[in-house]
Amino acid sequence: MDINNQDAGAPFTILGTGGARGVAAGTGDNTEALGVIVDMQAQDGLMSGLAFCAGEAVLTDTKGISLVEFKLEHGDAANLSDAVDVIVKAFTDIVVSSGGTTEQFAVKFNVDLTGIKRYWRLTATPDLDAVGTDTFHLGFGLAAIGDNSPVADGAD
Repeated sequence: MDINNQDAGAPFTILGTGGARGVAAGTGDNTEALGVIVDMQAQDGLMSGLAFCAGEAVLTDTKGISLVEFKLEHGDAANLSDAVDVIVKAFTDIVVSSGGTTEQFAVKFNVDLTGIKRYWRLTATPDLDAVGTDTFHLGFGLAAIGDNSPVADGAD
């Protein structure tokens, strides 16, 4: 496959998206957010890619946000009732405030989709280390490439 320097994103498709928002020690904090379940048989020969999570947090001075788990799980059941973790990553103190600020953040990890069972999804568990005042919102997904790339317009 050739990558075009003016259109390097063309071969990728975005899958398994999800998101979360929350308040420290409240709704959404330290709670697993589930991405969309992807059916590998409905995709065109996915091979690999990268999982990404990006967002913004309003943080009290010296407080931060972590992803205690950012993972890909898979299974044979369409609802993933049989889900098993394939890749599990933790990102501690992705950003820490110095002075009480709004901080943007992004993390990623590589994903090899060979050997993945029929259904999979990403999940993310964000954790604010403050109490009651800090907030966050984030989104995540997988940018993947398949055996028939490049994709015409990058859309499903």
